Amino acid sequence: MLMSKMQRFEFLITIDNKNNQFRTTDPLSSLFSNNAIELIGIDKFRYNNKEVTIELKSGKIEKSNYIYFNFILNFDSEENPDQLNFFIEHLKSNIIADAYQIHELWNDIRVSYNQQAYQQIFNTENLMRNMITKFMVTKVGVNWENRIPEDLSEAIKSRANDIKNLYNYDFLHLSKFLFSKKTTDSYDKLIKKLLSAKKSSELTLDEIKSLGLLTNWDKYFFNIIDVSSKDLKKKWSDLSILRNKVAHNKFISKDDYNSILVLCNFINAIVNSAIDKVSSIIISDQDREMLVKQDEYYRYWDLSRETDLIRRRVYDGDHERIIKESHQTKQQIISELQQLEEQDDSISKDRKRELIKGLIAIENWMTNKDREHILSVETLNNNIRLLNELQPSMIELQQRMYEIHNKSKNN
Repeated sequence: MLMSKMQRFEFLITIDNKNNQFRTTDPLSSLFSNNAIELIGIDKFRYNNKEVTIELKSGKIEKSNYIYFNFILNFDSEENPDQLNFFIEHLKSNIIADAYQIHELWNDIRVSYNQQAYQQIFNTENLMRNMITKFMVTKVGVNWENRIPEDLSEAIKSRANDIKNLYNYDFLHLSKFLFSKKTTDSYDKLIKKLLSAKKSSELTLDEIKSLGLLTNWDKYFFNIIDVSSKDLKKKWSDLSILRNKVAHNKFISKDDYNSILVLCNFINAIVNSAIDKVSSIIISDQDREMLVKQDEYYRYWDLSRETDLIRRRVYDGDHERIIKESHQTKQQIISELQQLEEQDDSISKDRKRELIKGLIAIENWMTNKDREHILSVETLNNNIRLLNELQPSMIELQQRMYEIHNKSKNN
């Protein structure tokens, strides 16, 4: 255990003292049952044949019947942590008050568990980064960043420029590289071919296999490491929950620490085996191009859908109709203001103030609508330009996939 010279524990206990049964002058004897602690005076007790001094502050909580006791206990670092932890829990469970709360402010045993757990999780997390990087670089290619899911790459770009550096990705982000299931344009075409097929011979074995939505782990690692993505993802998710406790500086229990050890050891063994076997993974030309390019399909088609929505919004005539109606309302207000111009009574003044406020509101609203319309037109033009730039590469990619498919079919 990574202990300091002393093992320190601090607790704040609040008690409803409406019957005045607890004495702040002699708190230990009034707070704990007789068999809970072997007292020596008013501020000491015996533990393992050693005297332990209690640092104690106590007082009344304002505007209530409650009092508080702030205990600080220091034990020799040589004391067995498990036995000591048992004693602390025994002490807390033998408070004789009917209504009380215990706030654990410090616990060196839990601190030690957190420190050791952090090191375990640090090693496992970076081992996973090691394996993913080796796989993506050596098997997918130097341009593997094109395979990064768009939501991840955009998140990283907002806080770091280097999207290839996996140290910029959060714990759960790493799992998406291995465990996400994504379809592609060629997959959709294959589904249509399956639905229209009259007999099984119309599909090749490779096409039938590719109908299963496989994660990268299941597709490339499962054959050489007999652990499914479902099992590994579950372990990673369980570790993530415990990691959050450690990362947010929450005290963890011995059970939490043991669970972290078990999960880290399991994941480490799998990932180390995967690292050793990365070189034996064979990725076909088709798979490699799909790994690198499939997100381009999604960007292209998502951009197409977005462009269609904007195009309908820009050209559906609503903007012109709304602006025309607003102009009519504006002219009505101006006309009424002109009629009231010569009148100077209080009612007319109030009405004129209301009309001027309405006129300003309509002017602002129309300005915002015009601004939104201009932005929509600009976005539409930019999207059309991007689609035109991407379209040749999409056509070329589809042709390349068709050639690869025919080549593998002939072989």
